[in-house]
Amino acid sequence: MHFIQADVLFPVCIDPIRDGILAVDSNGIICDIIDPTTTYSLPENIEKLKGFLCPGFVNTHCHLELSHLKNQFDQKKGLIAFVDQMRQNRGGENILAAMKLADEEMELSGIVAVGDISNNEFTIELKKQSSIYYHTFVEIFDVVEERSEKAMENGVEVLNKFLSNNLIASLTPHSPYTVTSKLMSALSQHYSSRKTIATIHNQETSDEDKMFQNKSGEVYNFLLGLNPAFQKREMNFKSSLFYTLNQLKNFEKLLLVHNTFTNHEQIVEAENYSKNLYWCLCVNANLYIEDKLPDVDSLMNEKCKITIGTDSYASNHSLSILDELKTISLHYPKISFNEMLKWATINGAEFLGQESKLGSFQKGKKPGIVLIENVGKNDNSINKNSFSKIIRTNKK
Repeated sequence: MHFIQADVLFPVCIDPIRDGILAVDSNGIICDIIDPTTTYSLPENIEKLKGFLCPGFVNTHCHLELSHLKNQFDQKKGLIAFVDQMRQNRGGENILAAMKLADEEMELSGIVAVGDISNNEFTIELKKQSSIYYHTFVEIFDVVEERSEKAMENGVEVLNKFLSNNLIASLTPHSPYTVTSKLMSALSQHYSSRKTIATIHNQETSDEDKMFQNKSGEVYNFLLGLNPAFQKREMNFKSSLFYTLNQLKNFEKLLLVHNTFTNHEQIVEAENYSKNLYWCLCVNANLYIEDKLPDVDSLMNEKCKITIGTDSYASNHSLSILDELKTISLHYPKISFNEMLKWATINGAEFLGQESKLGSFQKGKKPGIVLIENVGKNDNSINKNSFSKIIRTNKK
């Protein structure tokens, strides 16, 4: 048995415990949580650490296959400029090496599970060997209705490659503006025959809504320029989010990612529409691309199930969940670290269907153990100098 004590222990499932002690076995399984103020006899040989001790982080939105694009794209130019850069520069050298480094970085910083977007099979071998739990979302998109069947065939082919390697994976739409009604219908039919979680990029730019309302705006014009057949697509919806919720059916849970321009009224409508929604914040990517943050206050006021993602190195300077929490704390200082930690742990684990194993310190779980150093232990706060690292119990 290994006993670890920190300035503050954050079990997530219960309130933080000052000078709390975690009892864990050599396999990383939680055996007990000890509050020294209510225990008469404390264990011997306690490893004492400075900082916060918390469960491993869950990154619900990442694009591992884009790791080679770090520092390649212009910042704060808007979504369409970003998408155009991606369209022209998606390939490159050292893709496999960059993905391996990104996987190692996430693991060392305390990330234990990732919802990863894939358009191909490049990440299969890495995921088979990684200590991180990956749920791969095989992404499907096509802006032309007539090509929907082929898009589904291609997606299923990639999906089966992951499944045949005993990896967890499911099909998912890219975004409302790149997935036609016919393709949404095909995905909905696919979901009806299996229990499936899904994810979709949602309202990253204000012009998404313009496209669905009256075929105008930068998104519509960009896609029309890529393919004149896009003009035939029928659109008459209140918003891109309304389009998604009305077209995509039969999912078990749906993760709405980014939500940069989702307003309070739309959040309320979405929550009334489905109780199986999760809302992923990728705040550093939001600032990198659009230089705008989501309406976090409204998400909290409506008691939405919030998770945290890092997006990719194409739109971020790090793949650190703690860096995402720092940015949220900077812009929303009234949100407690304990509240944000729930988003970064148990909520993400719940979305991925891993809450029985990950997301909190509870007996029998193996959630990973993270130490956060350089913290404000008197007020349970983090700051720009805080950093996180994984704590290993099976010392070699």
